[in-house]
Amino acid sequence: RAPTPSAAAELAVCDVRQLLGVLEDRKEGLNRRMRAVLNRDRLRLQHAAQSLQHLSPANRIREKRMQAIRLEESLQAAMERCLEGRKNRLRLYAERLKGLSPLDKLAQGFSHVEDEAGKTVSDIGRIAPGDLLSIYMKNGRALAEVKETSPWSPQEVGKGERDAG
Repeated sequence: RAPTPSAAAELAVCDVRQLLGVLEDRKEGLNRRMRAVLNRDRLRLQHAAQSLQHLSPANRIREKRMQAIRLEESLQAAMERCLEGRKNRLRLYAERLKGLSPLDKLAQGFSHVEDEAGKTVSDIGRIAPGDLLSIYMKNGRALAEVKETSPWSPQEVGKGERDAG
């Protein structure tokens, strides 16, 4: 019990300033907790949005397009390398064929001889005096009649060239 009525009134009525201070502290505490909850939820939402964006069909299509472009570029480069290798091989084969070309052989002073049937004559035993032969050279053909044949021994091959020099 309060000694006086005014003291009793003081005890019955709380201090407004003190109450306002307590309310302000609690308000700040609630605000801090609400900001923390909002920040946590904002981070969750951002994470969910990033996950959703990563898994979205549009993003997957974009990634697949980029992968297809990379694969196409890789395939193009591989095809160009392969084509270049084939071109080099073709050039090599062309040079080899040129070396085997009958026309090149004719240009080097060789000739090609055929009998009347058009078969290549490479053996003296296949012809006889009186046979007609076609002799092909680099710039034309000569028709010749065999006057005589005489086989060479391996030692005689090239003898005329050695004697002339």
